[in-house]
Parts: sequence; structure tokens; C-alpha cells
Amino acid sequence: MPAIFSKSCEYAIQSVLYLTRQKSNSPVHLRDISSSLNIPHHFLSKVMQTLGRDGIIHSQKGLSGGFELGRKPSHIYLMDIVHAIDGKGILDECVAGFPNCGDEHPCALHPMWKEAKHVLLEMLKTKTIEDLNKEMSDKWNFMELISEEKNLAQQTRNMKTPTEILKEEHRAIERMLNVLEIFIRRSERGEHISTQYFNNALKFIQLFADSCHHGKEEKFLFPAMERNGFSREMGPLAVMLYEHEEGRSYVREMLDALGKMGNNGTANFAQFSIPAKNFIALLRNHITKEDNILFVMAENNLPEKEKDKLLLEFGNLELAGTVCHQKTELLTMLKQMEYEVTQQFSSEKAAV
Repeated sequence: MPAIFSKSCEYAIQSVLYLTRQKSNSPVHLRDISSSLNIPHHFLSKVMQTLGRDGIIHSQKGLSGGFELGRKPSHIYLMDIVHAIDGKGILDECVAGFPNCGDEHPCALHPMWKEAKHVLLEMLKTKTIEDLNKEMSDKWNFMELISEEKNLAQQTRNMKTPTEILKEEHRAIERMLNVLEIFIRRSERGEHISTQYFNNALKFIQLFADSCHHGKEEKFLFPAMERNGFSREMGPLAVMLYEHEEGRSYVREMLDALGKMGNNGTANFAQFSIPAKNFIALLRNHITKEDNILFVMAENNLPEKEKDKLLLEFGNLELAGTVCHQKTELLTMLKQMEYEVTQQFSSEKAAV
């Protein structure tokens, strides 16, 4: 006996429900939906395209792109999804697969299927995604708990220490500092550089470097070191905290300067470049001190139980709903900016 709905339709319903569950207003990447629901990436891509054509979901391209609902969950009926994926005649077929089955020439299952179909049609016509989401709250909470446990277990299997994770993030921050420095130099030479590049750099610095990376240090690593004899008021911790605040003041100056510049203008660029250069110098020196002094102290003095606790805390911070959950998106944006810098440099060399 064939299934009533196709596998594609099942995936479509699950995916729309998943989008409904998202607390953030940002579009959701296809890979996140695929991973969370365990749906093959290529299969899901086709399903989402079909849902998009029917306006059930909306796709957004670009570095910050992804998928979001095309209308309110209360305005998306299950029948809308079934019709979009499986077509409007899906329930007209014989449930047993016999050709020409109908009221005039019914198969043995037809009377029961006709009655069941009426109930099913009523449910599909009246049940919205919002209704289904509310009814499935306990189920979703259980699935999210299992997903969190898998993420934490995967991080443990990676066998990285907390400071190794932080050092990896340092390397990404250094890459963005390099990109920012190149764009500043080019602007100072009189080249036209869109302020969007600087906005993207500041987005990375605020979310990845500060909220996520410095967040791990200030919320978890530094308190762990305090519990094990280090002072917050003097010594390395005090210096690192002071430099975090100093960096934030430079970021505020850069944001203020960008706000006074047009989208494509370079007026008053010095108001941006001066704090930007100060920030770059500060952070490079800051990273060197953490890598070679603070993190060495942490590795040598923190008990293994504290390190295990830090790994769990870092993992929790990277779960859905936190700033660190955007880590993959931000690293993708960094890679794209590095590529654009390389392409522009190659074009210049070819022109010469």
C-alpha cells in the first residue's frame, strides 16, 4: 500500500515547522535545516525551491541569506504544503493503488478510505502550521534536547582544550584585521571602497570577536581562573579586561564615523581610520599576550574538571538562540571578504 504523502511532502512539513520554531528574525541556512532534521541536503534544496515558488517560504540570497516563512504560520495550512509538493489530486488516487477505483467501481478498501479521506481533508484544510507547532511543543523540545546532546558530545570527541578553541578563534579574528587593514589602506590611497565592507567588518568584530569570543573569556574562562587563584583586579586578567573595554570604545568610534559617512562616500574617512588603526594594533598585541601568557597560565593551572566544565560552557554558548550560533555564518562572510580582496588585487595586477 503506498504512503499517502510523499517523502518530499513529509520533509516540507517538517522544514516549515522548523522555520516556525526559530526565535531569531534572521534567515536560516539550508545546511542548518538539513542537519537539524537529518534531511539530505540535495533533497531538501529541491523541496525548499518548490515551497518558495508557492510563497510558503521566502529565500534570501547573499552572505546573510537563507530561508524564512513567506507568511505568518497562522496563514499557512497543511493543505497548502501538500498541494505545493504532491499536487492537488494526491488524495483522489486509490489507497490500494487500483486503477479506475471510485464510487462506481470501488475496491474493497474504497468505502473506508472515502470516510477516512473526508476526515483527513478537513484536518488539512483547517489545521495551520501555527496549530501544529503548538501541539508539537513537547516533541520539539525533546528533539532540541537530543540535538544539544549530540553537539556537546561532538565537541568532546574533538578533544580540543578550551584555550585551543580560543586560539582558533584568534586566527579568524587576525584574518579579519588583515582584511580591514587592506580596505583602510586602499581608501586612504583614494580608491572607492563601499562602506558596506567596513560595516561587515564591524559586524564580525562585534558578534564574533566580542560577543562570542570575548564572551567565552569574560563569562567562563576568566571566572574559572579567578576560582583558581588569579586576581581580577590586577595581573593578566585585569589587563585583558581593560583592553576588551578599550577595544569596545574604538568600535563605538568607528560606528559613529560610519554613521556620518554616506553609503558610498569617503567623507571624513579619517574619523573612521584613526580608531580602526588603533583597534587593529590593540587587538593584535592583545592576542599575542593571550596566546603566549594568559592561555599558558590557564593550561598550567586549571584542573581538568575546570577545563571539562569550560568545554561544556563553550558548547552551550554555541547552541541555537545565542550569538555564537552565527559563528559559521560570520566565518563564511570573512572568507567571502578575503576572496573579494584577492580578486581585486588580481584585477589590479592584470591591469598593470
